[in-house]
Amino acid sequence: MAVSAAENEQNYQAVSDSTDCNSHAKHDEDENYDEDGNDGMLMDISEMKATLKDMREMMESLKDMREMMASLKDNRETKEIAETIKSLLDLLQRGALHKDVVAPCVLKTPHPDGGAGTSPSGGGQQQLCSAPPQSQHASSQAQSVNIPETCVVKKSPNLTAHQQVVYNSLMYVPRNFKEAVDWLIAVRGDDAERNLATLGAAIYDLYVHMSGRSTEWSNLDKAIRFSIDFLEQEKLKKHLYVKMILAILSYRVNITPNVLTNIIVSAYDTENQRFLHKNGLTADTIAEKLCYVVDACAEFLGRIKNRSHYNSAYSPQATWDALFSAHPETGAVIFVGIAPMLVAGLLSLRSASLAGKLKSSPLIASKRMQELIQALGYVEPQLCAGMTASYVGRALGGFTYETINFIFDLAGFWTFL
Repeated sequence: MAVSAAENEQNYQAVSDSTDCNSHAKHDEDENYDEDGNDGMLMDISEMKATLKDMREMMESLKDMREMMASLKDNRETKEIAETIKSLLDLLQRGALHKDVVAPCVLKTPHPDGGAGTSPSGGGQQQLCSAPPQSQHASSQAQSVNIPETCVVKKSPNLTAHQQVVYNSLMYVPRNFKEAVDWLIAVRGDDAERNLATLGAAIYDLYVHMSGRSTEWSNLDKAIRFSIDFLEQEKLKKHLYVKMILAILSYRVNITPNVLTNIIVSAYDTENQRFLHKNGLTADTIAEKLCYVVDACAEFLGRIKNRSHYNSAYSPQATWDALFSAHPETGAVIFVGIAPMLVAGLLSLRSASLAGKLKSSPLIASKRMQELIQALGYVEPQLCAGMTASYVGRALGGFTYETINFIFDLAGFWTFL
């Protein structure tokens, strides 16, 4: 039985709807529209057609800007959006200046002697597994080529299919936005303070000790490719933020791990540490802000899911202690790898929810939101029925621009450009 968004909202504190604030402005717009219509009646047929054509072209070119800017409440939000876009553009520009280090990317498979889940060096560090858990038993069938099948990166399946995969380990990299949210909630587990503190320390250590860590770079390549596969969906890559992030990631994956190992030297470690400290990011503050991120994920999921039918992509057996307690650096690599899909998904959702506040196109905004939500991996009946763009916007209340910028910083675009 489908659960409506209104019924689902009863389980949460009511959030005031600000969409009526512009009612007077809309009334004025309607009056102006009538006046324009009367003036238009004085035009001849050819002039009217030309005017309508110009208006359509203008509206098409301004569509993205209207969606992002129409309902911003104050200069602070405007400034934060501008800074986010500026950061993306700066990274794209810097990437164009480093063509000399670009080389065809060759992903390496685990060493034949390493076994499933071990590093090429056999040093005990874990490789990221990417095949569905049902395929784990098939590793024995791959012995003829000496490659553990569970650790071979494969192109993600149809991310909007109703067929659901349940992972029994956090080692499996999320394939879409939905699974990334489920992964973070699973990482939090029953001891959020300890688990997120360990993850925060591992992320900080990954950035300030990057030089010579070829295993982590190889694993990060695999995780990033999952983000790229996800963002390249037809229904996603048309969004402005997705286009920009894809451009950065495309540059990143064209740098081989060997080249990265050579160009990321100890001097970069010091530079990375300065960047993190400049942005107020230490092991402790990263852990603290990760708590905000996970809480926002839980709030968002709680508002949009149908509790009777929703299934997490990660089973109760997929816990931090079961895997990452001995290798927290692997959890850090997965988080950094999925951060781009989180940022792109959140910014696209925020943009679509703002467009939903435009009184002139509520039905179009709701349709676009439904398409976006589905592309992110949420499908009925696991999803509440009848969600509007503004409802989804309220569900995103925990994801302030400060929180999204924090995830953007941890995505590490600045480390390779």
